[in-house]
Amino acid sequence: MGNETGPLEKLLNSLRHDIGADQAPVSVGELMQAFQRRGFGVYILLPAIIGVSPLGGIPALPSAMAVLVILFSVQVLAGRDRFWVPARLREASVSAERIKAVARKVTPVARLIDKYFGNRLKILTRDIAIRIVAAVCILLSAFVFPLELIPFAVAVPMSAVLLFGLAIVLHDGVLMLLAWTGSLVAFYGIWSLVPWV
Repeated sequence: MGNETGPLEKLLNSLRHDIGADQAPVSVGELMQAFQRRGFGVYILLPAIIGVSPLGGIPALPSAMAVLVILFSVQVLAGRDRFWVPARLREASVSAERIKAVARKVTPVARLIDKYFGNRLKILTRDIAIRIVAAVCILLSAFVFPLELIPFAVAVPMSAVLLFGLAIVLHDGVLMLLAWTGSLVAFYGIWSLVPWV
């Protein structure tokens, strides 16, 4: 890819640009406005990144991110191409500095992923495949609520959601296959962590 900026790095650069130098908290609605034309992959990728990052240790934040993934996934299953969330959830906010710190930390990883992944077996990242992914993301996200009782255990299902988001954003079917493998591992991990599953 040379020196060309890849899609993930562009996404993170755009996020930092939209936040700007202002230190005011960033609301979910503002994040949605920034990425409204980037598709389902981004809408599940960003909550998943927050869920697996140190921000996932903030009480109730992982559950809020899981609600977002579920809302977006349900709307994909319903055939919507523009996403809606309730006003109360749109107003929920996260520290701008924390978001920028996470973006800075994951940028080198994003750059590496951009270099080695993208535009392979694209048929696995389109149409019916996306709807199946949406259904699985609903199941994975539903387990975030009980797992939040265990410190950082939400990273298990959110890691699988993150892989699905990456595969869709990068249009990479090979990465999609990896995401499916990750989801199986995640369900096994959930079964091990939650005794009543």
